[in-house]
Amino acid sequence: MSAFKELRGKRVLVTKPVSETKSLIEITPEVQAELDKELMSKWTRLTVFAVGNEVVDIKPNDEVYINASMLANAELVRLEGVDYMMVLDHAVAIVY
Repeated sequence: MSAFKELRGKRVLVTKPVSETKSLIEITPEVQAELDKELMSKWTRLTVFAVGNEVVDIKPNDEVYINASMLANAELVRLEGVDYMMVLDHAVAIVY
């Protein structure tokens, strides 16, 4: 069963990459957000998890490039313990 019934509009839900570095110390959410911002510039191929009902040229499992400034403003969504980023379809610059 899917994590949700339908994604609405011109939204694209992409899997948020997991940081490869693990810290032995606990860091605050603010520090983690700063680390994530630094990593965003390296995220050039993101996997599409779901697309909204108005998106016509992108489909789940496509790999896409989204500009780092668009990712910085992406809404973070947690579904069934997995983190995703939600952007509008016009934020997708390249579909591989």
